[in-house]
Amino acid sequence: MKHFYTLAFALSLGLAACGGKSSSSGGGGDTTVATGPTCADVGANMAAQMKAEMPDVPPEVVDQAADVASTSCTEDGWSAEAMKCFAEMQGDSAASCESTLTAEQQDGLGRRLGEMLNAGGGEPMPEEGVEGGEAGGGDW
Repeated sequence: MKHFYTLAFALSLGLAACGGKSSSSGGGGDTTVATGPTCADVGANMAAQMKAEMPDVPPEVVDQAADVASTSCTEDGWSAEAMKCFAEMQGDSAASCESTLTAEQQDGLGRRLGEMLNAGGGEPMPEEGVEGGEAGGGDW
């Protein structure tokens, strides 16, 4: 279904950033800790962007997609740079954030999204995924 491929593509671009650790300044006795966006922030922003860009997507699918993004971020150890990029992305800026993920992180996200979509009764994700912006031979 076109809807599921579009959703998977949007998610693969928009959900890709999580993981990263807080860092301390390390100065003798200085306990200042720099914090940034969390994996939960990435999922929340992804959900907000999906609601704004694809209002016809059912709310439960948006919530599941946000959970997938947060889980991928946490389990695959996304960098602070990736988390910041995806937590702050707006509109179509997700494409520029994709480069902050390693190939393994992109694969992990794609696999989880495919599992989510397949469990929801949609058409299976194509083996080649959504790389290059074309899933299912360009069925957009």
